[in-house]
Amino acid sequence: MAAVTVAHVLSAILLLTISALALILSLRQTRHRQMHTPANPADFRAGIREKYARQFALHREVAERLEEVISARRQLPSHVHVALDMLMTQAYKTHLAVRLLAERAQAEDAATMTRRLMELGIQAVYIGCDDDVEVTASRAGCYLAWIWRSAPDELHRHVPEAARQEWQKLVDDYGPQLPKARRWGPSFRDMFEAAGLLDAYEQDYTLLSAIAHGSARDLALHYAMPIINLRSDMHVPALLIFASRYYLSVADAWNRHFTRIDPAVYNRLLDSVVELRDEELNLPAK
Repeated sequence: MAAVTVAHVLSAILLLTISALALILSLRQTRHRQMHTPANPADFRAGIREKYARQFALHREVAERLEEVISARRQLPSHVHVALDMLMTQAYKTHLAVRLLAERAQAEDAATMTRRLMELGIQAVYIGCDDDVEVTASRAGCYLAWIWRSAPDELHRHVPEAARQEWQKLVDDYGPQLPKARRWGPSFRDMFEAAGLLDAYEQDYTLLSAIAHGSARDLALHYAMPIINLRSDMHVPALLIFASRYYLSVADAWNRHFTRIDPAVYNRLLDSVVELRDEELNLPAK
């Protein structure tokens, strides 16, 4: 009888333990589903924008001020203007993409776009900020020659004859200067070094690549938590700030040749970005 009683007790304890574990797992799964699938995506985005209101406000102001100039009619009198305008137009769209991704807390994708802005920025600086006009013309020519040479023949056939001849002349003039590697000029690292910004490359580029590809630190942190968030907003403020900083670097190079941006407006925007960046990095105020 005693043996039967003990067996019953052990069985009861086992059933209670299994029931408790099942309840815990059920609660955790429910909480996970709530985190993974917000009840209202619009509310989720609004919450992210409210949480990082200053960063989103500055990102929006940079976008609006530069959209005023990028959307205005303008002439492209030289191939230098063409190259820089290509980079500026790409930066305009990429900067907007960062905001759309950031407000959804899709940090990996926002980091990829921010890194692209960094690449656009250093190319614009490398082409447009050299004091030697011949060097600037050569670099812009190489950039455009590489674009045309990289385009498929099928596309060439759809370009009007006059424009096709202009593109081909760029290839004839600057094609021999192109490196054998699959790029139009030096590596991004070498461009940063030429601009005296190697530290920015080694720190920012490495960080953005880590976020974009899912760093070991971030993955370990997320999966050590009792609830695993589908989307983490940990990097959202930094990405918004750095995206605007790189966009402004493209705008600076572009404006040296187009002179469409009021220097006072540009400097105010840049100062605001730097101030928020220093706060994000916990740097002392200047």
